[in-house]
Amino acid sequence: MIHHGVIPAIQLAAAADCRIEWNSAQQCWQPVHDRWGETSQANIYVAGDTAAIGGARAAEYDGALAALQAACRLGRIDSATRDRRAAPLLRSRRRHLRVRPLLDTLYRVPDNALEPPGETLLCRCEEISAADLRAAAAIATGPNQVKAFTRCGMGPCQARNCGMALERLCAAARALPPDQAERLRVRPPLKPITLGELAGIVEEKQ
Repeated sequence: MIHHGVIPAIQLAAAADCRIEWNSAQQCWQPVHDRWGETSQANIYVAGDTAAIGGARAAEYDGALAALQAACRLGRIDSATRDRRAAPLLRSRRRHLRVRPLLDTLYRVPDNALEPPGETLLCRCEEISAADLRAAAAIATGPNQVKAFTRCGMGPCQARNCGMALERLCAAARALPPDQAERLRVRPPLKPITLGELAGIVEEKQ
């Protein structure tokens, strides 16, 4: 059983059909967004680990910048006030992230972690090995079909631990670079819910 690397939590952005791009330095997908955190979908913002991996301090700056833009859009402050308040945040954010390229290079996730060997337990929730997934990938059209065949990604973590490795194994099976291969589709619920909670929703609607 292994765990390497930290990747953005893109589930909500992907479910909202925001544009997602491949970050080759951090070897992961992340939402496309501007300096205010606004995504390709109007009025949907990302900040911190939902946007990109930059650390706790960068996440604070991201959240403050998104809040300023939201306040401006709502007419609570004008654009000049927004820009004045944002200027020191943007400077601090740039300064904080200067070390990021070095960190991403020094601590690049090894290929044998993203494409683990043999009997490595890749899906902890469903106890599925890398060998099982490679066998399924050999006959499947992509990670979404492998998920249906094996239940990898259907457990309590909802592919948060195994999803990237599953995508990499399927890309390797077709000799494709990760950014050109199929991604796992996001399906609700984003986190497991109980039958009691589902029943409560039905009762509220009646």
